[in-house]
Amino acid sequence: MDHRTPNVGLRPAVSLPPLLQFAPVAIASIDLDGRVLDANRMLLATSGYTLQEIRGVPFMAFLDPDENRVAGVAFESLVSGARDSYQIERRYRTRSGETRDVDVSVSLVRDGAGTPQMCLAVLQDVTEHKQTEAALSQSEARYRALVEQAPLSIQILSPDGRTLQVNAAWERLWGATLEQLGDYNLLTDPQLIERGLMPYIRRGFEGHAARVPASLYDPDQTLPRVSRHEDPKRWVRAVIYPLKDGRGKVWEVVLIHEDITEQVRADEQRREATELLQLVVQQSGEAIIVADARGVLRIFNPEAERLYGLPGAPTPAEDWPTRYRLLRLDGTPLPYDETALYRAVTGEVVREARWLVHRPDGSVRTLVGSSTPLRRPDGSLAGAVLIAHDDTDRLAAEQEREALLVQAQAAHRDVETASRMKDEFLATLSHELRTPLNAILGWTRILRTQGYDAETQRALDVIERNAAAQARLIDDLLDVSRIITGKILLQTGTVDIARVVASALETIKPAADAKAIRLESSVAAGLPTINGDAQRLQQVFWNLLSNAVKFSEAGGVVSLAIDRDERHIVAVVSDMGAGIVPSILPFVFDRFMQGDSSSTRAHSGLGLGLAIVRHLVELHGGTVSAESAGEGRGSTFRVSLPLIA
Repeated sequence: MDHRTPNVGLRPAVSLPPLLQFAPVAIASIDLDGRVLDANRMLLATSGYTLQEIRGVPFMAFLDPDENRVAGVAFESLVSGARDSYQIERRYRTRSGETRDVDVSVSLVRDGAGTPQMCLAVLQDVTEHKQTEAALSQSEARYRALVEQAPLSIQILSPDGRTLQVNAAWERLWGATLEQLGDYNLLTDPQLIERGLMPYIRRGFEGHAARVPASLYDPDQTLPRVSRHEDPKRWVRAVIYPLKDGRGKVWEVVLIHEDITEQVRADEQRREATELLQLVVQQSGEAIIVADARGVLRIFNPEAERLYGLPGAPTPAEDWPTRYRLLRLDGTPLPYDETALYRAVTGEVVREARWLVHRPDGSVRTLVGSSTPLRRPDGSLAGAVLIAHDDTDRLAAEQEREALLVQAQAAHRDVETASRMKDEFLATLSHELRTPLNAILGWTRILRTQGYDAETQRALDVIERNAAAQARLIDDLLDVSRIITGKILLQTGTVDIARVVASALETIKPAADAKAIRLESSVAAGLPTINGDAQRLQQVFWNLLSNAVKFSEAGGVVSLAIDRDERHIVAVVSDMGAGIVPSILPFVFDRFMQGDSSSTRAHSGLGLGLAIVRHLVELHGGTVSAESAGEGRGSTFRVSLPLIA
């Protein structure tokens, strides 16, 4: 609208008195229709209008449009006599278009008769004041949000030590709320006094900022059963500082805690790990030597000093060979760049390197060790570590073992040669004895047909029986000789095992009858034939039966049972005779093995029969085993022969 509307029907101007014209506040007179009559200098100055521009203009023309209706209602209540004055805040526009917040007081002016004449408006610009209040409100909200949302624990205290406010981080740290603190007073906290922290706390209350050293605090000690944490003890460090008013007086104190529990625990673990590592290095039975990235020795543990015969010192790589008298295995000087440690300093991993050390006491020791580069987290080389030990004694022992092994091998060859010569001698002896023995047996049988007297006949029987026994021993020796030399051959064919067993029983029967030993046999019906040498198999069963009869007491029983399973013929020879002691049982099939090898033993023989049995059974692709419950409790021999495929 045009504020310079002609002043049609306007009452004569009523000028403001000089007192109001020069007043420090904006003042305007308004007629009962709400039009401006006069305005003082302050109003004109702050609004930017001239008196001519605003005189006769309705005051509502200068209001924010949203406030016209409310302002009109208030003014009508005034001019109608319902009220004499009102005070209200309005937003006015200046000539430049700027909106200002104004606190308006409007009063009704009457004449001497009490008739309303005009209104007087006093305007107080409160724009800056409201902006200041808004800024303060925003600052306070920002402050509260900062305190509440800060990741550090914040505790705000009154000057007398009571807690006024805590944030969420404080509640999380201690597991308690402000309400649970009750009458707790920081300045009388016994833990802070005991730990020597109170002087730092008091500095904050005296008006000075201070750092409170790290300490372990247990809220359960001061406020039992308040914290909801299972273990509320926390390591914290803190900062305390005062908040002061304009005169420098402390009106609040802020205490900020930083939880360093995990950091302290991690530091403690690192410290313990470092101590353990130092103990490992110092007490290790291995020499541990560490060089930095420039090749200077930094760690030389006691075992290294013992091996090298010198104390450790920060020694550059170029001086290693001279100081520690390093040699190659051939005795020539070892250059530093060939050492395992220096090669690792350059990034190489070295395994099982060997070198010599000429110690100050004159001894030369052989060392063996491995070296590995040390790298920082970014991959750069930080140095290298060498772990070594003295290998001198082990090498000497190894050389001694090798010499002993050579000697043992030579001795073994000598034994084998002697054994072979013995076997050859036995074979030769057996052949040589067989010839005169055959003559003795032949002539003995011829003489027995000549009808000599009974005494001579008994002498001939003795000669023949002993010659036959000697012949059997020689046959065993010859068989063993053939086994040793690999010359024993089988005349294989189809064999009826029942007939072989019957022949063996018939052959052994005279010896059994002589001791009144009963022979029992059990042969399963329908046994299939097998492939083998019938004469050698008969020798197997004769040897087993002969052994059983020999070691059975007079009047005993020897049994032979033959049966089959899916793939084998199984023969079992049992007796209740002398039995086999457990220590001998694993060796009963070895050559010359006898339970009693003394010259006064009760049973004759060379201990070859069972060795021959095992070899003959194995030549037939079978197995033989022995069982005994012990001495005096009999023996059982089990032979398994494969069926014809």
